[in-house]
Amino acid sequence: MVKFINMANTKTSLSINICSFNCRGFNNSNKKEFIAQLTRKCDIILLQEHWLDDSQLDILNSVDRNMLYVGVSGFDSATILSGRPYGGCAILWKSNILDKVNSIVLDSKRICAVCITTDSWKLLLINVYMPHEDNDVKSDEFVRTLSLLEDLINRYSDYHIIIGGDFNVDFSRDWVHTALLDSFCENVGLLPVVRHANCNIDYSYNFNMSRFNILDHFLLSSTLFYTCVDGVSVQHSVDNLSDHEPIFLNLKLDASYIGVSEHIFKSCSSWVRATDSDKANYNI
Repeated sequence: MVKFINMANTKTSLSINICSFNCRGFNNSNKKEFIAQLTRKCDIILLQEHWLDDSQLDILNSVDRNMLYVGVSGFDSATILSGRPYGGCAILWKSNILDKVNSIVLDSKRICAVCITTDSWKLLLINVYMPHEDNDVKSDEFVRTLSLLEDLINRYSDYHIIIGGDFNVDFSRDWVHTALLDSFCENVGLLPVVRHANCNIDYSYNFNMSRFNILDHFLLSSTLFYTCVDGVSVQHSVDNLSDHEPIFLNLKLDASYIGVSEHIFKSCSSWVRATDSDKANYNI
């Protein structure tokens, strides 16, 4: 099921600035104002942990009247919660910069996705909020979410891919989730922009200003990574009340590099879902 939203005239070249931000709560006047400040600096914003239930998602309309949105709640509103709400993600975009946006309905409370299409290119934009590494249960959920992402990418294999969000993975750490995410990227052909020469992110998360990590990322398909990345940055601000920092990806999209081409299906093994037995058989 997709929702079709017609937008501005087709463009053969476009510079867009995408922000990803784990806001850790949206229903707070100070946080809402900070997010509004971010929208004035970007064309698309990916929000994680807005903490809104399904009936509250329309509040996202209040950020910027020039922006449209799609979003998912991180919890079942029919369930009685103890403590604060949690999770959720959303994509907001300026309605005057893109031709057509198709919002993709997924069976996940951790993934939000849209297709951006013009006569010149096709982009699949995904926002994700991944579980942190804690125990085997969380690792199973991490793998399930990667499997959903892989299935989605395979369905739109003739699209250029942008995945942004809070992955709860620092690529410099030798952790289980790091290895899983690296394997996923290699299998589906994505590259983390933290490894790009134009990346200037020192950290995107801090724990009481005593531990610093880069947990928020953009993953790009190879053509975007090698031809379109104009800059990757982070904003540190005293006005930010979250323990995550907003990160920005600036892309220069040119049809001569990312023009629409004929779809070619390429089958591949799903290493994310492979069992230990599958991997052992492969190595024989």
